[in-house]
Amino acid sequence: MESAGKREYSSSGELYNLSFDSVDEESNVPWFSLIQNLPLGKLESLRAIFDSKQDGKLNREEFLDAICHLYGNSRYSLQSNLLFDDVSKSEKFSITWNDLLDFLIQTISPKVDEKVLLTLNKIESAPHTKRETVVKIVSLETEKYFCYAILSKHGRIGLYDGNLNFLTSYHVIMTREDITRSEFERRRRNRWVTDALFCQDVMMFMVTNTARSIMIYEASGLKHVPYWLVLSTPSIIECFTYQCFEKSSGSRSNSVLFTGDSYGQIMSFSFMQPKSGLLRRKHSDKISLFYWNELPNEKDYIQIKSYGKLHKNSIRRILYSTKDNTLFTCSRDPDMSVIQSCIVNKKKTYIFKIRRGSSCFTLSNNLKILVTGSDDGSIRIWNPVVVSKPIAVLLGHRNDVVDLRIMENQQLLLSCSRDGELKLWDLTEQKCIQTVKIKFPCFGIEGKEVEWGNECIFPGPRRYDNSNLGEKINDVKQCFNIDTVAERKEIDDTELARSTLDIWETSNIFVTCCNYIANIGLTFNDVNIEQSLQMQVLPPPPLQTSVLIPSSWRVQSKTDDISELPNIDVDIKAGLEKLDFILNKDLLEEDNRKSDINYKIAVLETKKAQMQKHVAKGGAYLALDIFHIDELKLSEDLPVPPKKSIRNLVENTRKLLSDASTKDQMLSEASSSRTKSSRSSLIEIPY
Repeated sequence: MESAGKREYSSSGELYNLSFDSVDEESNVPWFSLIQNLPLGKLESLRAIFDSKQDGKLNREEFLDAICHLYGNSRYSLQSNLLFDDVSKSEKFSITWNDLLDFLIQTISPKVDEKVLLTLNKIESAPHTKRETVVKIVSLETEKYFCYAILSKHGRIGLYDGNLNFLTSYHVIMTREDITRSEFERRRRNRWVTDALFCQDVMMFMVTNTARSIMIYEASGLKHVPYWLVLSTPSIIECFTYQCFEKSSGSRSNSVLFTGDSYGQIMSFSFMQPKSGLLRRKHSDKISLFYWNELPNEKDYIQIKSYGKLHKNSIRRILYSTKDNTLFTCSRDPDMSVIQSCIVNKKKTYIFKIRRGSSCFTLSNNLKILVTGSDDGSIRIWNPVVVSKPIAVLLGHRNDVVDLRIMENQQLLLSCSRDGELKLWDLTEQKCIQTVKIKFPCFGIEGKEVEWGNECIFPGPRRYDNSNLGEKINDVKQCFNIDTVAERKEIDDTELARSTLDIWETSNIFVTCCNYIANIGLTFNDVNIEQSLQMQVLPPPPLQTSVLIPSSWRVQSKTDDISELPNIDVDIKAGLEKLDFILNKDLLEEDNRKSDINYKIAVLETKKAQMQKHVAKGGAYLALDIFHIDELKLSEDLPVPPKKSIRNLVENTRKLLSDASTKDQMLSEASSSRTKSSRSSLIEIPY
């Protein structure tokens, strides 16, 4: 008989040696402390007890004896009894080792809130790519407009709105010969685009390629105008990143472009006068060419600095962190997979070593983590300061990791592998919470090479709050059928920041492979985010910049309510009613065509293009507008003197003019039978 406070079980299954200790009240399960205090060696002993049985099963009494044997006392006898009931679900008289493990994993494993749900909406092909691989999707975003620039491998650039509706396309200039070549002739198989970016502070679009050149376009509208072409760079630029200049007074006024090449070298281009122009304009009406050896002489506009060869292999990705002025680069070099180097001062350079190198990486300054992906399918989470070993290793991909993105506000990670698996990871619990398998059509084509760009995950369109900023931006009136931007007050940076969302808190994201784009929908549990996603996407920029007309010159689209005017004389009201015809816009029409200055500008541009085409062929006169000349004839009421000689002269003149007009019409007709002898039949009019 045990001491007081304990009970006994008979051989038929009654409790014995059962402690009256209270169960764990701090946990959702009463037996939590039993498992938590059980060391790893004891678990192996418990498994050995299960395996010692012929059928691998323990009944209630045997399970209680096993727990008491492991702890050497009956302290957790009550908790073990409750655990047995939960595992067996009061339906079984015995349990196995697998039953116990499955129950513990399902019950004790931390619950992860599904903050975001991924859904595959559709997979479509970009129409402008002509089956070429999509290298990158660049967001061209301003305060008023938004559009995508989708770059194909061999230089075709297509502009799309926020809903991926095609707008226009053009072929990028890569070499000096491309300036005079047509759009079709610029395409070459032996060269391709490596990277592109949009400089939001100066409204410029940069593209680099394997022809060792950098092309800079002015991209304020849908028609990108080529400004500068830098030729013969020392090596092929694989990737670059851009740092905007500080608009606030007293801060840095120059912008910087960091590049990483195929030999592992890093260079920076500091633009000294970004407000007036990144480089000097040699010509105002055509592209300004600069060879690499000319740039050192342009110290007033640009300064070039080389940081040497940091990696042994080509640089896969480059990122500049403005928070601590550090530059992150990655390559497939196992000894120097990721390098964190300080640009401003001589701080310590951190080197992250990964066995098979790093194919991609992403950084979060707010979460203070660096995430790298490798070709072996592993994802590593690092502390940017402690580089001895990673914080965690996420295993789940069965193929190479091609891209990574961090959703900072949600503390989530997006990763994509070469076999089309898109995974969503919880960075707090460090586990995968959802997997979306994207079956691109190119996967099923036998013999087709599946190509991925340096980046393949891109955010959806940005949205703005219509209640404050959006109404100001979209406040457009019409005057003389001309779209005019409403006069609005300047919006400070804080108001703009409040009105925008996080870049990854969007309704959808895009994943690219070959020439296909997968549209992945995002559903958030946060109601506020879902409401904000109902806002409209910013419209694309206009093809032609609208003419701005002062508000005082505008004609109202509708008359004011005269009844609301206080203390107005009746005669004045009657006079206003008589002048109501002025507000009729039909009066501004001419030949059933409204006078639109933008239309006239477009016609003028078309004529200029035709003129340039004919001038290049040596026939500029063919582009001139030939006006119709009325038929020469004598007036019907011409007074003729009665003198016979004068009447005969008038009749002969009238007949000659009539014959000349008839012959001119015959010569003007397109006929293959016309010969040189027809010139002799021309009628000569005597003077």
